[in-house]
Amino acid sequence: LKSMTREKAKKMVIEKGGRVASQVSRNVDYVVVGESPGSKLIKAKQLGIKTINEEEFLKMLEE
Repeated sequence: LKSMTREKAKKMVIEKGGRVASQVSRNVDYVVVGESPGSKLIKAKQLGIKTINEEEFLKMLEE
């Protein structure tokens, strides 16, 4: 992410009552995609998990 560290993003999700997963599985609702997505993006697409960019992620946290 451009605007914050991964740790800061995790903290923000937890503060809003969300959970952060280290691996992509069917239990994941969203995958935040950065500039250089890797295998987690491929896995998310295979499982039909919604992917969002940093801007969408930040908007979700504002709600």
